[in-house]
Amino acid sequence: MRRAARASAPGKVIIVGEHFVVRGSLAIVAAIGRRLRVTVRSGGKGIVLESSMLGRHSAPLPGQGAAAKVSPVLEPYIAVLRSLAARGYSVVPHTILVESGIPPRAGLGSSAASMVAYALSYSAMHGDPLSAEDLYSVAMEGEKIAHGKPSGVDVTIAVRGGVLAYRRGENPVDIRPGLTGVTLLVADTGVERRTRDVVEHVLSIADALGEASTYIYRAADLIAREALHAIEKGDAERLGLIMNAAQGLLSSLGASSLEIETLVYRMRSAGALGAKLTGAGWGGCVIGLFKEGEVERGLESVVESSSQAFTASIAEEGARLEEF
Repeated sequence: MRRAARASAPGKVIIVGEHFVVRGSLAIVAAIGRRLRVTVRSGGKGIVLESSMLGRHSAPLPGQGAAAKVSPVLEPYIAVLRSLAARGYSVVPHTILVESGIPPRAGLGSSAASMVAYALSYSAMHGDPLSAEDLYSVAMEGEKIAHGKPSGVDVTIAVRGGVLAYRRGENPVDIRPGLTGVTLLVADTGVERRTRDVVEHVLSIADALGEASTYIYRAADLIAREALHAIEKGDAERLGLIMNAAQGLLSSLGASSLEIETLVYRMRSAGALGAKLTGAGWGGCVIGLFKEGEVERGLESVVESSSQAFTASIAEEGARLEEF
């Protein structure tokens, strides 16, 4: 066994399909150039997490010592560790160092990237890096603790990278983007929320609507298919219209908020071809599709209403091991 190993995974934006993917609709998701890195070092006592964003947390190793209350921040990592142990990896004391360029709790997949990078680095420390299939399965155990009923799309894109068409229970399909001359603007509302709470709220509204909600989900699925074709054909104008329609559907099920709508309309007023929330909603981030020559105006338009904003490129590479 090595003394340490390091791995990273990309963040993501959901172009269309968040929430609806939970009940079988299509989602289009893209990895972005911002990455999260995890370094695992053996030694010490128990399991220790060190993160500039999440602080320092520690706990006994699973199955060792008296039962102790574990920080909610550590619980997903422990779930991943248990899954690794079930696959034959030895459980040893170690420290997890997290370095992230992905804002946490913002809908950009930081949680999934962290679970993926942790699972890959821990398995690599033992000299046997997980395969992509096993990496997905192990990381999902952590996401279930973090989010309750994750669709799996965040973990999939963190493992694979690129742009994917994703439907729950089916193999993801790689999309070859034909878009040129456009870029994504990402603006953070600065409002933190628990993904699990938003997912449960949206599902409760869908259930309350009864049969009517089936038409909303059907429309979301059709919109996602149109988005796939627009991306492949390079039709940015059409993709923008589709993003706007998707925002309306998400709002109808209670996923939006005043902060989100403010950023959406500021981007549209600044020339965005389309703008919508990405991720769970109730806060987190908004994405806007801009022509490259107009994105600076978009950045200026969201300065006062966002905690941070940046342009995002598509990351072709998913999870990877890294040298020290």
